[in-house]
Amino acid sequence: MADDLGAQLTAGLGSGLGGSALELWPTISYGNPGNATVLNNLLHSPTASAQFIKDAVTIAHKQMLSGFNWDIETSGTDARSTK
Repeated sequence: MADDLGAQLTAGLGSGLGGSALELWPTISYGNPGNATVLNNLLHSPTASAQFIKDAVTIAHKQMLSGFNWDIETSGTDARSTK
C-alpha cells in the first residue's frame, strides 16, 4: 500500500457529499470461519488488542482516514437448525 494512499484518494476523489470533507473508511476484514485462532488471539489478549488498536490509529492518522469498518465473518448455527 502506498504511504500516501489516503492523500491520493482525497486528491483524486475531491470532497464528500455537498462539499463536506471526504471520509475514507477502509475495511479491516477477517473471514476464516473454519479457524478463528487469529481472531481469538486478538480479542482475548490485552497485549495483542492494544497493539492492534495502536497500529490502526497510527495508520489512520498517517493515511488521513476517518476510521475503519470492522468486518468479521464467523461460523455459527442457523437459528432454524434442530442440531
